[in-house]
Amino acid sequence: AIRDFVDQKAGVPFRTAGGTGEIYGKVIIATTRRAIPGTAVRINSSVMPTNGAGEFRFTLVHPGTYTVYYDAPGYGGQTQVIQVSAGAVTKPPTVLMSSGR
Repeated sequence: AIRDFVDQKAGVPFRTAGGTGEIYGKVIIATTRRAIPGTAVRINSSVMPTNGAGEFRFTLVHPGTYTVYYDAPGYGGQTQVIQVSAGAVTKPPTVLMSSGR
């Protein structure tokens, strides 16, 4: 079944299927704490840029362990390993990017 949720931080409604989960996160500059829009976030073959607030969201993700790759022009790349559960929103730690990496 598909259920409606409201993301408490963003205050926006979204839907997730009971057998899948979501990944929601943010990429910011480590020193200034400002968002990095346009950061390429990749999980398997799916790539999505962060929005103007540095946020990203992947929907309908099958449960399991994933490596998330982050690539921000001028800031280099990072990875995180996360666990996605069915019916839940996984919020990895905020990604802090430093210039020159």
